[in-house]
Amino acid sequence: MKNFNVLKIRNCIWKRTTFFVVLLIFVSFNAFSQRIVHVKSGTELSSVILGDTTDSGDRVDVNTIYELERDGFYPIAKEINLNTTLHIRAEEGNGALPAIYPQKDASNKYPKVINAHGNVILENIYLSNANGPDANPKWGGFRVAGENSRVILKGCQFEYDKASTVQFRANNIKLYMTNCIAAKTGNYAAYNGN
Repeated sequence: MKNFNVLKIRNCIWKRTTFFVVLLIFVSFNAFSQRIVHVKSGTELSSVILGDTTDSGDRVDVNTIYELERDGFYPIAKEINLNTTLHIRAEEGNGALPAIYPQKDASNKYPKVINAHGNVILENIYLSNANGPDANPKWGGFRVAGENSRVILKGCQFEYDKASTVQFRANNIKLYMTNCIAAKTGNYAAYNGN
């Protein structure tokens, strides 16, 4: 009788342990799954990213990746200013890098493109800070102002900024850059050059 009760208790513990392990695996898959939002070429990108919020103003999913079409063009009418991770990448396949560039806003001014206060991940993106069709560079189109932020740039091309390609405006920001090009950038007439 005593052995039967011990066996019954062991069986119960085994079932509960198995249940918790399966539950843990399920939760971990959901915790690390990423939501991908495909954005069509020609779409004003800042409205998609900044509008991707719940009624309370929180991000729908902080693990979202915004995937852009190859050979696509993505105007920015309002600076992308987030406190959470911003992840933008090109779709798989051939074709030119998706181009992100500022366009005039409602007050007839060109906005900064990215002014992040969290982590930033850009993969295979062309980012221009040109002021309209004459490609007149502006100051600081890509800024990171979140302390301890991480910036990961892979296969990107950055052009037309009178300041640095990426401006760091907080302490302890780390930049990881692989196979990127920064062109038509800087301003020797600025104080101490750039």
